[in-house]
Amino acid sequence: MRQAVRARGCEAYGMTGYRGRLPVLEVSVLTPEVSELIQCGAPVRQLADAARAAGMRSMRDVAAEWDAPG
Repeated sequence: MRQAVRARGCEAYGMTGYRGRLPVLEVSVLTPEVSELIQCGAPVRQLADAARAAGMRSMRDVAAEWDAPG
């Protein structure tokens, strides 16, 4: 991955440096299986595995995809 850099900012965006940035999000759909695991107090690892099986991608995976050349 590329190294993060400090934003310069511009007057149009209050010198915040947010123009052109993309959010890196991790969103999971609450499937019946994941819901059941939550209700049963399943370990985090088991919840994460079930969420990935349902199509969730980690923030690391999304960021690496955006950072890839091309």
